[in-house]
Amino acid sequence: NRLKQKTKVAKVHRKVRNQRLDFNHKLSRALVNRFDRIVFEDLSIKNMVKDHHLAKSIMDVAWGQLIQMTKSKAEEAGKYVELVNPYNTSQKCSSCGNIVKKSLAVRVHRCQECGLELDRDINAAINILDLCTVGTTDRACGVTDVGLGYEAGSHPF
Repeated sequence: NRLKQKTKVAKVHRKVRNQRLDFNHKLSRALVNRFDRIVFEDLSIKNMVKDHHLAKSIMDVAWGQLIQMTKSKAEEAGKYVELVNPYNTSQKCSSCGNIVKKSLAVRVHRCQECGLELDRDINAAINILDLCTVGTTDRACGVTDVGLGYEAGSHPF
C-alpha cells in the first residue's frame, strides 16, 4: 500500500516537472521567434531561495531553466539574450529617473516628481529596456535601432 502511494506521488511530480519543462520550451521558443533581443533581469536566484517563504515559488517557476533555454534557442537563431542588473528597476521612475521606494506589496508606481502612474512591473520593464538600449539611437517615431521586435504605435503596455 505504501509503495502504491509512493508511486502515485512520483507520477504526479513527474507530470508537474514535464509540464514546467514543456511550458519553458514553448515560452522560450515564442520569445526567440518574436524578438531579436531578449532581456532578463540578472536575478540572484541562489540568494532568493534562501528566503524560505519564497523558495518554493521561485523553484516552481524554474527561471534559470527558462533563461538557459532562451539563450540556447536564441544562439541557434542568431539572436541576442542579455542579462541586466536588476538594481532599482522597479523603484526608479521610468519617466524622470526619481527613486520611488516601495515594498513588493505595492503594485502601482506613483512618482511624486513627475506624476507618472503605472503598473510597477511595466515601469520596471521600461527601465530594463532603457538599460539594454543605452548607446543606441532612437528614431523620431520612438522605435529604437536594436531590433526589439515591435513597431511604433500602440504597445501592449
